Amino acid sequence: MYFIHSPKKGYKRVPLTIATTHQMLRFYRAFDLVVIDETDSFPYRDNELLIRAVHRAVKEDGCLLYLTATPSQTLERRIKRKELSVSLLPERYHKKPLVVPTMSYIGDLEKKLKKKKVPKPVQRFIEEHLKEGKRFLLFVPRITLLGPIEAALRRQFPNAKFETVSSKEIYRQERIAKMRAGKLDFSSDNNDSRARSDFSRSRCLCRQCARRGVLKRSSRANCRTCWPDRRMPNRRSCIFS
Repeated sequence: MYFIHSPKKGYKRVPLTIATTHQMLRFYRAFDLVVIDETDSFPYRDNELLIRAVHRAVKEDGCLLYLTATPSQTLERRIKRKELSVSLLPERYHKKPLVVPTMSYIGDLEKKLKKKKVPKPVQRFIEEHLKEGKRFLLFVPRITLLGPIEAALRRQFPNAKFETVSSKEIYRQERIAKMRAGKLDFSSDNNDSRARSDFSRSRCLCRQCARRGVLKRSSRANCRTCWPDRRMPNRRSCIFS
């Protein structure tokens, strides 16, 4: 059963359930195995409510498996105390090395977008990837910037196939499906927090995710592009190509 972005249907026991950690609040001793992906990320990290919910959802004789490339200090301490066993994967399934992040200052983004221009580093990045036929993820700090950056991109890249998508977009799922099917050069989404690779050569142009193996831009402010923080949970947005 697939809970995420699915129509509201009654739950029934099935061999495999895909859900968010918030939805674990609905379960008690229900699963033999629970696998949590990206345990270092918002909203699970340091959220005692969700941590307790996940532990309650596992059967007493069940198993809880954490997946992360950047374990928190709490997990590392538990590993050192032998409270958790650990398996290290030396490389990713596609056997490609992690992309080394680079920083590129782009100045006042909104000022440039008012002139219907994207910053030069972003322009060069898009040109290179379109020329090589590589799809990528391009994030912007706020949903309100999607309209201006779309206008600028359509002006500078009139032949490129792309869409912008946010959590408020009615046709979000349809546009994401087009991206996955390879029908777009790039698109934009404010819901998925991380630029993932397979989109394996994806790049993100924000700062906070530098440790996650994607291209970043520098910024004086904390970037809320790739995932929300507790104060600004609805300010994620991105563009992918």
